[in-house]
Amino acid sequence: LVNINSEKVLEVASNLSVTQEEASWDFYLPEDLQITAGSDESLIQKVCYYFLVMISLQFCFWAKDKSGALQPWHYQGNPKLKGSAGLAQLMIHQYNHGKFPGLHLNAYETFRHYTALFSVVGIPAAEERVKILVSLADFNDFKFEIYPRFLKGRVWNLNTAMLLSNIYESAYLDPFFKKVQLFLGTVASNLRARGLDVQSDFTAYADYRLPQVLRQLGVLEYDAKLANLIDNQNLFASGSEQEEILRASTILACELLAENAGVRTTDVDCYLFLKTRDESFMQGIQPFHLVKTTHY
Repeated sequence: LVNINSEKVLEVASNLSVTQEEASWDFYLPEDLQITAGSDESLIQKVCYYFLVMISLQFCFWAKDKSGALQPWHYQGNPKLKGSAGLAQLMIHQYNHGKFPGLHLNAYETFRHYTALFSVVGIPAAEERVKILVSLADFNDFKFEIYPRFLKGRVWNLNTAMLLSNIYESAYLDPFFKKVQLFLGTVASNLRARGLDVQSDFTAYADYRLPQVLRQLGVLEYDAKLANLIDNQNLFASGSEQEEILRASTILACELLAENAGVRTTDVDCYLFLKTRDESFMQGIQPFHLVKTTHY
C-alpha cells in the first residue's frame, strides 16, 4: 500500500532544518509562560500542565458538511488560524481571560464554559473535546502526583508516554501514542530552549498531516487504490489496515529522515508540521487521509 522512496529521504534530509524559535514551540504558550518568563520550578509545572491540556485537543480539525464536502475549522473565521494554529490561539485567549481548565476552572466549571464556547466557535468533535478537558481539569493532581512521578526527572521516552496515556485514557490513549508523545516532545523542546537539560527519545507523531506532507515531498508513495481513496476523501475506519499502515509508514520515514539528517525525530516532525503553514508548499497538495478519531 505504501512505499518509502529512499532517494527522496536523502534529498529531504539534506535540506532539513528547524530554527531554535520554531523548535521551542513557544508560540503555543501565553506570554507569561513563554521562555522569557524564566525556568523556576513552579513556572515549569504550569508550562507542562498548559501543554498537557492544550495538546490533548489536537485532533480532527475538520468535518464534512451535508453535501459531503470537507470543511476545515478556522478560529474566528480567520483563514490563518486554521486547525492547530486556531486552537492554540483559542486556548491562549481562554488563559488570558482566566478561563483555563484546572488553573482557573474546576471540572464542573470547565464543562459549562467549554460546552458553550465550543458551540460558539463551531469546533468539530465538541463533545469529545469537552469530555477530555473535564478529565484533565485538576492542576493540583498534576502538580503533586503526575509531575513529580513522571516529569520532574526530565528523562522521557516511549515508556513515559505509555504510562501517561494509561493515566489520561480519554485524552491520550492511542496505540501509536501520537498526542502524548507530542506533549512530551513539545515540552522537552521548550525546556531545552530555557537552558534545562531534558533527555528524550520518541517516535514521530503519527497523524494525518505528516503523511500528507511526506507524500508531497515524494518520501511516501501510495499505490493507486489507496491514493484514489484518499484523494476522493473517503473515510477510513479507526484502526483499519489502511490507517495503521499510513501511521506506521510515517513513523519509519521520519526515523530515516532523522538518521540521515543527524537530528532528533522530533525536529523532523517540527520541520514537516511547519510545512503545513507554508502557503506555497500547500498549494495544490493532495488531501490528507480521513479518520474520525480523537487520536489525531
